[in-house]
Amino acid sequence: MGQPSSLPAKSHPPPETTLANPKSGLATDDSSTTAARPPSISPSVASEFSKPRSFASIFGIHGGLPEPTGAYPVSVVDYETPSTDPDHPGVLLRIYYPSAPASHHHPRAYWLPHPTIYAIGYGSFLRLPKLISKAFAVPLLSPVKTPAFIHAPLLVNSTHAQGRWPVMVFSHGLGGMRTTYSSFVTDCASHGWIVAAVEHRDGSAVVATKNGEKGIAEYQRPEQVLTDSSDEALLKYRKDQVEIRVKEITAAVEVVRAIDAGAPPENLMAEIEPRIPHLMSDHAARSPFDFSQFAKRIDMDTLVVAGHSFGGATSIVVGQRMIGKPKALITLDPWMYAVDPSIPISVPILSVNTETFNWRKNAQAILELSRNTKPTTVLSIIKGTAHQDPSDLPALFPSAMKRLKMGGTEKPLETLKVLFAITQGFLDIAVNGMEVEKVRSAVNATGVLREVLLMKDAEEFLEQIEK
Repeated sequence: MGQPSSLPAKSHPPPETTLANPKSGLATDDSSTTAARPPSISPSVASEFSKPRSFASIFGIHGGLPEPTGAYPVSVVDYETPSTDPDHPGVLLRIYYPSAPASHHHPRAYWLPHPTIYAIGYGSFLRLPKLISKAFAVPLLSPVKTPAFIHAPLLVNSTHAQGRWPVMVFSHGLGGMRTTYSSFVTDCASHGWIVAAVEHRDGSAVVATKNGEKGIAEYQRPEQVLTDSSDEALLKYRKDQVEIRVKEITAAVEVVRAIDAGAPPENLMAEIEPRIPHLMSDHAARSPFDFSQFAKRIDMDTLVVAGHSFGGATSIVVGQRMIGKPKALITLDPWMYAVDPSIPISVPILSVNTETFNWRKNAQAILELSRNTKPTTVLSIIKGTAHQDPSDLPALFPSAMKRLKMGGTEKPLETLKVLFAITQGFLDIAVNGMEVEKVRSAVNATGVLREVLLMKDAEEFLEQIEK
């Protein structure tokens, strides 16, 4: 994508989103099954990948998403609540959760919930004509499956005194949507977390559906909606988007809390059948999902809010306001443009940064926020990485992302493996009060030969950025 005319590159470079260059401007069905062992860091990644079976994989266009590294199978269900008023917007989620081992009744979830809407959305984000998107993006993306299954029963957490699972809410970056980070959130769920991934409708998603897929909210470029091209107008526009996003995160927390209380709100996605193989017309996944199995199974006291890029900024603002009383925050390559780093945060933060998404103003904001955070900020830099690496895109399209200089120099699956280890090491710290060295130990346990800067080394790296 070209750089918006309203965004001077030297003053505040924009984030990539998932598809744009940052420098360019942009088992069984028994629901009573219990967990066999507690969440733990597993250094191994299964050799099986969720590869699509299509002409794309035959010709090497596709890579594949990694199997999760945790102990538990993972399933998904979509949830959308209606909007009641401007202060209480509806919210669209994909909920990832530890599940009973999936039987043949619960196939892998497709990466695109609705193939045409989202494939055309990605094409539009890349400024492709709709006709081209229909001809190429739809057949390219629609066969891709994720490591998670559809609607398998929730696993009961036998390692918790009350059988509850900790919970995370995830916010995507510009040009993302609720499944763009399937690898990351699925891995978290495999380690024993219920993760609610939000699809934002502030104009930042590649496309967002609404009203049970009866309507869409398209991606908005600032130049499409702003008549004033000044820096002040652009900053206000981004801050207004953050406010919408924060309301949606708040709504997501409220939905999860209501589900845990046994009073789930209206789900507009209940009548939308999930994408499953056409031959499985009598599939159990077509049956209405029973949310009563989640009642008193979610530990809201361990809420973690996470996000990538603009979603990282969103999670920071949520933490500054202590919405939902989060226990910790995770920011993946946060875009700090619309964030006030002088506002302190009183819960631990993990800030995982890539090597190339750095310029002085952003780096200074990350450092200032880190120094204003008590008790702990875990800063890290994964060498050989680019801004899109926390998403699924480099793993799915490794050759294309490298050719377009939108992926890191290292193997994307190895990068994800390191990211998973850092995240689980931090969550052990945040939830169990362990030492920061747990993060280093988790990285070393992966066996991936990758330089990772932690704490003081990461601070020195950011301090040396000059432009």
